[in-house]
Amino acid sequence: MLLLPDWTNDTSAEPLVAFAFAILAAISVVLGLRSKYSLPEYLASLLLISLSTANTQLIGISAIGIGLLVCRSLQSLPSRTQLSFAIASLVCVFTYHTVNETPFGVVGLDPKLDQRLLQDGLPEVIESEVAWCDSTLAGGLYCYLTGTGRCWDVPIRANICGRSRENALFRRDLLRDRESRYRRPDGSWGGWWVTAKNRHIEVLLVEAGDTKLHEALQATEWKPTDLDASVIPYVKASNIAHQPELIRCLELQDIVSFTDWSFDYPQFSANQPYFAFLPGKGAGLAKGAALRQARLFNSLGLPVASLKVLFALRSTFGPAEYEADVRLSHRDLAFREWSEVGLNSEFHQWIGREEIPTDGRQSGKAVGIGDEFESAYLAGNLQRLLQRSPTSAEETFALAIIALETGNVAEAIRFWEAAIQMENDNPTIVRLSRHWLDLFDAGPEE
Repeated sequence: MLLLPDWTNDTSAEPLVAFAFAILAAISVVLGLRSKYSLPEYLASLLLISLSTANTQLIGISAIGIGLLVCRSLQSLPSRTQLSFAIASLVCVFTYHTVNETPFGVVGLDPKLDQRLLQDGLPEVIESEVAWCDSTLAGGLYCYLTGTGRCWDVPIRANICGRSRENALFRRDLLRDRESRYRRPDGSWGGWWVTAKNRHIEVLLVEAGDTKLHEALQATEWKPTDLDASVIPYVKASNIAHQPELIRCLELQDIVSFTDWSFDYPQFSANQPYFAFLPGKGAGLAKGAALRQARLFNSLGLPVASLKVLFALRSTFGPAEYEADVRLSHRDLAFREWSEVGLNSEFHQWIGREEIPTDGRQSGKAVGIGDEFESAYLAGNLQRLLQRSPTSAEETFALAIIALETGNVAEAIRFWEAAIQMENDNPTIVRLSRHWLDLFDAGPEE
């Protein structure tokens, strides 16, 4: 936990880390006063304590350093004392698992630290290019996998070296899509293009969980080269040297959105980088990683792929805890329909509620869909809905989206074609159905 880059933002983890640091610092001081430390070790522990007192963000790494010094000093103590420390350590580990609600009996890596998927999606390292990383995790994985890759900055190093403001302003310009130069209130020049040019930044590495930054980057020149790693690399679309990686990622986007691809949760869980001694103990970690993948898909502008992942989670763990994410995906689908066609279906309006634009009609209850349909969908009974006979064009269109969500493209196309036959029932649905068929290259020839 101490090595995770975002522990300082976790209100539940912060007291545990501070408590562990206080215990280790006290033990270190006592061992030093009892001459169990050599002078260099004692001075090193005092230096770590002083640095952590001055900068609380260094508490985690300082606790690790002090802990290593304490373990080294234990080698000269009697066997009975060493046994006492071992028992106390086991008690602390058990307490940590209990208080922090982490699975006890799971050994391995946190899924965030799994570098295997990132290795396949990293852009080719070019000596003149520099990477910007939004976290220590992103910078660590990038440097570990590339060996020769260079990072302009990571937050913890920027904080130590007095560059926190410059790093934060670059991130803010990315979030606000401020590419061109502009004057800040303090008279300095802003715009991410200026900083990227001056620092030779050609690669961005963003944690998968940073959905706000992923959403903001979709409107910029930065495009992802991977879809399923714990850290997502971005390169500029105008960078010719990275065109193969961008084309490969576009192909992957088409696969997860416009083919029969479906999310296989059992296989996903079996491929996690840890081993659970007790069956079911690692389920929480795998479930969290899968939910992070669903939210990543949505933030990358792939709501259909997000719904496919959520369908697997809803089928495995129940629909209740994923309802908010399902609604968000439908809201994004409605926005996409509105921006591309100028209309959106009542099904997406209805699932996403009233937080989306409409074409002038009241966005409360859908006219062509009943309460039973809503209850069945939110309850995750998608297969049962697909077996019913639609009674309106709106319901036929909804069944097409549900079939797509389950990974059955042929069935979705059949429902869209059926909705088009109901032209007199709902002209809006006819236009939307033709638009979706065009996306799948299944529309009629002009």
